Amino acid sequence: MPYNDYFITPEAYATINEKLAILKANNAKGKELKAEIKELTHAKVTDNNPTEALYNAVAPETLTFSNSLTNLVQKISLLDINALDENAASLALEKLIGRDLNSRSLSLLKMALFKEIIEYKELLLSCETNAEYNEILEQISALKRKITLLEYSREEEEIRESATTANNLYFLTSSLGNVYFIESIRKNVPEEYYQAFKNLLLTIKNGTFKGLKKLTGIPYFEVRDFKIRITFDRLEGNNFIILDAFMKKDDTSLEINKGLKNREKEITLNKANFKKALNNPEFKALHETYYEDIIQFLDSTTRKGGSR
Repeated sequence: MPYNDYFITPEAYATINEKLAILKANNAKGKELKAEIKELTHAKVTDNNPTEALYNAVAPETLTFSNSLTNLVQKISLLDINALDENAASLALEKLIGRDLNSRSLSLLKMALFKEIIEYKELLLSCETNAEYNEILEQISALKRKITLLEYSREEEEIRESATTANNLYFLTSSLGNVYFIESIRKNVPEEYYQAFKNLLLTIKNGTFKGLKKLTGIPYFEVRDFKIRITFDRLEGNNFIILDAFMKKDDTSLEINKGLKNREKEITLNKANFKKALNNPEFKALHETYYEDIIQFLDSTTRKGGSR
């Protein structure tokens, strides 16, 4: 889950005893966070391969980080994303850390940033002015946001790791049985984009996930290419549910999120029912038929495909 306000922030005019009590509570929660990665405590440090663990924990209560991780955390801390929206901030962070870190290494980065937050919390007790206090709170807030963005990156990596070269695709349907994806294509997409949507859908099918992005504020994902978007989510393993299709030219990110948010209960119910039916041959055959019909529709020789 994305990072929430896990630590307690003292009021600006709290007494010293109140601040000390909060510090003890935060330290206790810091220990809980360290325990979450207990299974990684014997990971080896390597500066050459970014896909391996970037720290060693010599004891459950004491974290020591490799130079690679320490340097990367410093760069992340200094990265200014305050004026950027979620997409731009995520892109800036991705550019800094690269795309080669696996989910385990991303978790280690999160833990290092958690440790930095704990250190900032301790500094709050020594503030002599409101300006100093507020400045530290801003630093903590910025770190929280970066942790959330790293969480998104971790979830994106988990999607890639669960995929195969032949994923099973299922399609969100309305109460009338209409497939939202194809209905949106028919109603909102110019025919010259049909082939592009087919190619993008194939990246989910074959596990390459072109332009993969975790959506902000809702638990779904999208693949994207130029002006087109396909939203989806994972059911389990290599089974994915296709939610909808969008044209970026007509739908802003906020509108896409809002539309999916309004349909969240319906999506949740569909996902639960789909998971129960994954081993049902008739159910699987039905959605394979949906997929074949969609590919045939998007790839029809009567249309001009692929141009933009």
